[in-house]
Amino acid sequence: MKAVRAYIIDLIVGVLMPDANGSTVQLMYLPLLFNLHNTRSYSWGFAVLAMLYRELCRMTDPSAMDIGGCLILLQSWALHWMSFLTSISHQSYVFPLVNK
Repeated sequence: MKAVRAYIIDLIVGVLMPDANGSTVQLMYLPLLFNLHNTRSYSWGFAVLAMLYRELCRMTDPSAMDIGGCLILLQSWALHWMSFLTSISHQSYVFPLVNK
């Protein structure tokens, strides 16, 4: 069970609701994982959206340097609703295999 809780907290902190640094775990998520049978009744989608909206509002401050939240969700929304973004050339992240 400890491994399951560790995996879920890694998923929450790393993908669904990361902070701006991506390196800290907020303790507010730990009580949610006390009873794993209750986790399916939580509104995870609303929580992810609320975190993203909060981060977007925080970024309106000119002194803000970094953004947190589920940026994958934001990117997929932007590509869906602003289809002209798909025609923009993006940097390739595929590296060629090198024989040594």
